[in-house]
Amino acid sequence: MAFSCRFSIGSFFVGYRNSYSIFQENGIYLKSGNDLKYEDGAGVLILTMSANSPKIISNQFGIHDKLTETVQKHMATIYRKPLAKFSIPAFIEAEKTWQACGKPLILDSGCGTGESTLRLARLYPSHFVLGIDKSAVRLQKAAGISASNLAFVRTDIFDFWRQAAAAGWRVERHYLLYPNPWPKKRDLKHRYHGHPAFPDLLRLGRYFEIRTNWEIYLQEFTTAVNLISGFLPQIERFEPVEFFSNFEKKFHRSGHVLYKSCFSFHNR
Repeated sequence: MAFSCRFSIGSFFVGYRNSYSIFQENGIYLKSGNDLKYEDGAGVLILTMSANSPKIISNQFGIHDKLTETVQKHMATIYRKPLAKFSIPAFIEAEKTWQACGKPLILDSGCGTGESTLRLARLYPSHFVLGIDKSAVRLQKAAGISASNLAFVRTDIFDFWRQAAAAGWRVERHYLLYPNPWPKKRDLKHRYHGHPAFPDLLRLGRYFEIRTNWEIYLQEFTTAVNLISGFLPQIERFEPVEFFSNFEKKFHRSGHVLYKSCFSFHNR
């Protein structure tokens, strides 16, 4: 079944049978449970959506032309934005919980509803796993998840990285699983590697693993790592044997190509 959809840069709409949906700009997730394909032509968008998870579309088609300038600026300046008020007590409580456990630390940054945090806790029972997310709604769904070697903290993730780096935390493993891609070109500053706290992130781990369903995001991330450390991590496509989270399961079953990069800083 094929449909044509004409669009403008500012907005466009999709007609499907007797209904339509409004989408505000290129570069956002389209929310639809239908399999649609828009045929190419003058001013016609090609988009294939499978299962119930649409693929990312963007008005950016390669590594952002401002990435190097942005990362170098963040390396050369001190990020002075005040911490959010709720970030300070959240960090203090997280630090107390980890120290009371007395185990090496694993961070699950952007843990969402906590499935990945629980999986990591089971994979590494000799470690303490801390899941971090800003969304109260997502973390409420993690309320039923429990293990002796995990905890969750609701806070601003960038604030948390800054606080942990300043406190000299030693993190054994750091997972960044399917971060919000912010795929509009104008939103580079919202991506992990485009944020001023990115250098702090790289201080928090000996081993890092990042997964995404948008290859450009990972190309930018590894380029930013190289700019800061001089080391260029490899990117690989992969087929998950077991799913770390419901996001990964949904993306995989919807036919998305999944990418990951795993790298270590051995001198830490």
